[in-house]
Amino acid sequence: MNITLNLPQSTALLIVFLFIGVLIQSKVSIFKKYYVPAPLIGGIILSVLINLFNIKTDFSLLPIFVAGFFASIGLRISKDLFKKGFMKQLLFLGITIFVAIFQNVFIIGIGKIFNLAKGDLILHSSLSLMGDSSLQAVATSLVPGENDIFLSQLSGISVLCIILGTLIGGIFFKIIESKNDFSTTLKPPAPSFSNKDLLKYAVLFSVSIGLAFVPDQLGYGKFINPAGGAFLAGLIIRFLCDQFEICEIQLPHVNLIGGFSLSMLLVTVFSSMSFIALKSLDLLNVVIILLQILWLMIFSYFIVYKMYGKSDLAAFVSSGLLGFSIGVPASTMAFLQYSFERKGAMPLVLLIVPTVGMWLITIFNPIVINLFF
Repeated sequence: MNITLNLPQSTALLIVFLFIGVLIQSKVSIFKKYYVPAPLIGGIILSVLINLFNIKTDFSLLPIFVAGFFASIGLRISKDLFKKGFMKQLLFLGITIFVAIFQNVFIIGIGKIFNLAKGDLILHSSLSLMGDSSLQAVATSLVPGENDIFLSQLSGISVLCIILGTLIGGIFFKIIESKNDFSTTLKPPAPSFSNKDLLKYAVLFSVSIGLAFVPDQLGYGKFINPAGGAFLAGLIIRFLCDQFEICEIQLPHVNLIGGFSLSMLLVTVFSSMSFIALKSLDLLNVVIILLQILWLMIFSYFIVYKMYGKSDLAAFVSSGLLGFSIGVPASTMAFLQYSFERKGAMPLVLLIVPTVGMWLITIFNPIVINLFF
């Protein structure tokens, strides 16, 4: 049986399964206990159905959801908050680059023990762990002549890492949450929109999303991807609005629109997984990934958590590092979204973690990969 859905139908399906994920999450205590995000639950169910019934979907709105969420980050950051968080963001970028380097050092060491081929080393390197699908061309160029088998295994590693990366952040956060009282977090009230407010925020987000793709159109997408472009556009608009008192940007309103964009982004990513790809993996693949997770958790607990002062911020940052360093940026953002709902929000975390995980590290990781392979 073949079913083809157009863009509106596919988007409606995503929203339905996002809601199903929320319902299941609210009813299953272990999901709440270990911060398993609703988009992952709904996305996995939808992914299974898509593959089972051979449903062809149109998820082409994904870049819009990405840009919408990152625009919301920029719109939430005042000039004072940016000054406060800029050095913390640079520190996190440095930490992330170190993680990418050590992921490669680690797998080369493991490779010598198990006598792994170059392709196997790359499969378990920062290309797969810290990377994303945009590095597929880099991957195939590094392993000429083995593309079919290699890409099949790369897809399997990707699915495994997305699932584990999304779960591990919540598990790690559960381990350290008792060390903090989260008194410094914010719990914004629910927004109320007038017609004028709705139009104002529609303009702010539409302009930010439109500007997000300009760097790529000008040939600078290697350095400023749509996520980075949306963040910078939102940030500049926020600075201009504050400086010249053009309009007041209220956190609850931006949170609501940004949160919906993020939820749609996440359920789209998780629904796009193909569990059939896991068939290409063997026990050694799984063991190596688990070893990569183990050292990273130890590093996050004993180094990153302390570097950020064992504070509320440290709890979010050290947990957030795990998601995109093993899975994809969506893994981290799914955890952050749900933990913010439970513990309160910290705009400073959004300045530090997603901007590095989905933008800045994508500039440096290809350089790191070429240094080793």
